[in-house]
Amino acid sequence: MEKVLSAEEKIRRAEEIYARRKNQNYRNTTATVNVSGNNRDFKLFKKMIIQVLICLLIYFIYYLIQTTNYVFSASTLNKTKEILDYDIDVKGIYTEIKNNFLNDNSNKDNQENSNIVENEEDTQKTNIEESNNIEVKNEEITQEETNTENVSNKEENKIEENTEQIVNETETITIAQEILNNYSIIKPVEGGFISSEFGTREEEGDIVTSYHNGIDIGVVVGTDVISATDGEVILATESSSYGKYIKVQNGDLITTYAHCNDLLVKEGDTIKQGDKIALSGSTGNVTGPHLHFEIIYKGEYINPREILEF
Repeated sequence: MEKVLSAEEKIRRAEEIYARRKNQNYRNTTATVNVSGNNRDFKLFKKMIIQVLICLLIYFIYYLIQTTNYVFSASTLNKTKEILDYDIDVKGIYTEIKNNFLNDNSNKDNQENSNIVENEEDTQKTNIEESNNIEVKNEEITQEETNTENVSNKEENKIEENTEQIVNETETITIAQEILNNYSIIKPVEGGFISSEFGTREEEGDIVTSYHNGIDIGVVVGTDVISATDGEVILATESSSYGKYIKVQNGDLITTYAHCNDLLVKEGDTIKQGDKIALSGSTGNVTGPHLHFEIIYKGEYINPREILEF
């Protein structure tokens, strides 16, 4: 037989069942809360890691831009600037194309007109050729007369040039003879060879001028340079063209020794013929080591070959 429960027992048992169910629901909610809390913490940690990685990536890119010159090099930036600054003249291109198109059309029209004109000219050529033949004959006659006149003029000019050359040579000979009569002159260096003559020569830029005031004696650097005459040192200096050079004066006669390596005298020194005054070199405007030697008499440059034998 079933046990009959009283009302109080039924109420007490219902309260126990309610309490058990309530406790069970509480444990379930606590577990879910713990699980959801763990998930939320993990998401926050994951988000923090992603942000840290993004910061490191940004720092790494900035470091590459600062330290490498490959992409953002100066040449690349300059080329980019040139391309951006380049201005395309669209209007000019349009006008050029338009002019070319118009010129092509005008050339076609001119060609058609020229064909018409050529046909008309062909009919006139026969008459013009006959008149031209007559004029050519007359011109040949006058040309022969002018040729004879030109030949005679050329011969007269040659005679005048030869006479002027003879006069100049005789004048230099007489001046050279006058110098030899009044002064004793010797060669400034022993040995060597003449690398450039006196007078006109082929110009080669700023180094080799079209006119040479003296002669160049090719000698090795350090060759003894002696005074060709007695006299006083009026210049012992250096210039861009002559290099280190000396000028010695004896009355109306001045001798110059240029492109020296070392100067052994100074301005104001009185020297004798044959004294060692310098060492040869290649200073100033030169194409190689040599001594540039000049003779000036009464303010006029004289060819040293007219006075000395080299």
